[in-house]
Amino acid sequence: MAGSIEEHFEELADLGREDYGSYLFVKHGASDGILQQYGIDPTNLEIKKIADLFWSEQGPRVFVSVMPTGDSDWVAFGEHGVDLIGRRILESVSRGTTALLLGFTTGFPRIRIAVDGSLVRTISPTESGYDPTVALEEETGLGFGSAGGQVGTFLFIERMTGLRMTKQWMLGPNPTASVS
Repeated sequence: MAGSIEEHFEELADLGREDYGSYLFVKHGASDGILQQYGIDPTNLEIKKIADLFWSEQGPRVFVSVMPTGDSDWVAFGEHGVDLIGRRILESVSRGTTALLLGFTTGFPRIRIAVDGSLVRTISPTESGYDPTVALEEETGLGFGSAGGQVGTFLFIERMTGLRMTKQWMLGPNPTASVS
């Protein structure tokens, strides 16, 4: 990877702040069933880049992309627009498994963790007098140097899922559909 780990994850944090999107990760999840919880027919997916999506008050208001996961045990979805759905379905998609939601709705990365249908943890750099130059307690020892808690959230996702988040991974092109 060119540049430092801090630069890599700061770039991802900047992308997240710009689009106020979210990313849902579900261990051993079935993509079609999760898309249905979003209100998407899997046969309506089309390959698109985030830059090609336009949402408005008149509709569509939300787009969901199926993110590449390779041979990981996790499935992942990117959600962009207004009136995001991932937070509302997090607990239901975690029944019998674990689900993580990485969201940027406050402009800062926040992770919600649900296990077997219940929200069990929230990790947020916006709470408890957050200092962006200091790691959150949960991030101690994750190895992101002096970059602060925002990049630690990405390392947490990578450590949990084994998925490498990159600019291209976030921006696409990926199979995408609007929520009806």
